[in-house]
Amino acid sequence: MEFNFNINNYFKNEITIVGSSLIPDGFTGDRREIQECISRVSHVLSVLGENSAKAQGLQKVITSGEKLRNTDHVVYILTDPQGGRSNFSTSRGTGSILGMLKMGVKHLYVFDDVGNSHEVSPRCVLDFYIHESKQRMGLGKKLFQYMLKEEKIEPHHLAIDKPSPKFLSFLRKHYGLNTVIPQMNNFVVFTGFFTNRETGGGNTPNLKKVYAAGVSSSSARYQSSRLSGYTTPILAPQPQGSSSAININQSMHFGRQAPHRPVSTVGLILQHKGPSNSTQSFQPGRG
Repeated sequence: MEFNFNINNYFKNEITIVGSSLIPDGFTGDRREIQECISRVSHVLSVLGENSAKAQGLQKVITSGEKLRNTDHVVYILTDPQGGRSNFSTSRGTGSILGMLKMGVKHLYVFDDVGNSHEVSPRCVLDFYIHESKQRMGLGKKLFQYMLKEEKIEPHHLAIDKPSPKFLSFLRKHYGLNTVIPQMNNFVVFTGFFTNRETGGGNTPNLKKVYAAGVSSSSARYQSSRLSGYTTPILAPQPQGSSSAININQSMHFGRQAPHRPVSTVGLILQHKGPSNSTQSFQPGRG
């Protein structure tokens, strides 16, 4: 991806981290230069976000300069310093953008592989995009590997937001992540997500069970669905000791890519919606 300004003036390394300030790591300048940098980096992020959303078939853009400014997320931007238009004053080009990887912490309620719900705040992959003309060249692996080293985290300890089938295939091929633990939100976690979290190098979420021992699994899942913002509870607990984890393949979709979930009949009953399609809602703790 080429822009009408010199990318190398702002992105000093092949992979550069950009946070909420929109000032790339390694950039220095006076007040005017910093303002110009922020404006151009914001533009780069917005173009990357639009391209990523289009590539994934999403209706809403996940990444933009404005969105990044209002969060504590970071974006890893991959560039080609030699790319872009030729600069006749030097032997280098003006640089080009190859892709990006957006990371951040999210507060989630996540099921483990036996149906227990946990309150966690893991590092999450929020957006991942390599330009179509540069795919299948190892650039995605280079960018992802750089992030893992920088974040000091193992790939199975990540939660993935709305992964596309192509991204799931990438994770399966390069990191052996092929067993998904189904969730009631748009995030995907893999077997191993809950193991050895203390070794995550500064990424140690508080693994807190949402319910105490003695509460039925169905009640716990209903409570978890309420806390997560979902009104249709899951009332099909796994047998004790069994695993709900499933192997992924190219025909399966997860997160926002998954098919529409059918309405739970039991859930409607719990919400006091009878055959007459009454809209009276269930209010816990009220008569």
